[in-house]
Amino acid sequence: MIMPIELKFMDNGTGVLYRFKALVTGEEIIETNEEVFSSPESLKRLKYAVIDQTQIDSLNVSTADLLIIARQDSRAADVNSEAVVALIAASDLAFGLSRMWETITENIPWQKRVFRSKDEAYEWTRARIKEKFSIDPTFA
Repeated sequence: MIMPIELKFMDNGTGVLYRFKALVTGEEIIETNEEVFSSPESLKRLKYAVIDQTQIDSLNVSTADLLIIARQDSRAADVNSEAVVALIAASDLAFGLSRMWETITENIPWQKRVFRSKDEAYEWTRARIKEKFSIDPTFA
C-alpha cells in the first residue's frame, strides 16, 4: 500500500519535506501536521518545510479541512514564527487549493509561497534559508 504522505526530516531536524502521493485527503494532511507539530521542541527547531504535491493523483480536501489546517499552522506559528514554507503544486487542483491555503493563512508570519515546479520552489527556499538561518538545505 502506498503511504499517501511521506515525511522526511532534513538538516538535523531544521527542515521537513512532505511528499504527497496517490490520493491525499484533508484528514491525512491534518493527521500528518499533528505528528510534525506534536513536539514544541522539534517545532521550534524547524526552519523550513517543503510540501511536494507533484506525485499526487488526486486531492480530496474540503474548505473545512483547509480551515483546520490553517488553525494548526497558526498554532504552530505561535511556537515558531520564523519558518519558510514552499508548496509545490503541479496540477491545477493542487495549485488552487494551495493558493486558497496561502490566502487563508496570510496573517501567519511565515514566509510562504506556492510554486508549479520543484526547481523554483527549491531555489526560493534555499535562498531564504541561507539568508535567514545560514543553512544550505539539501532536498534529495
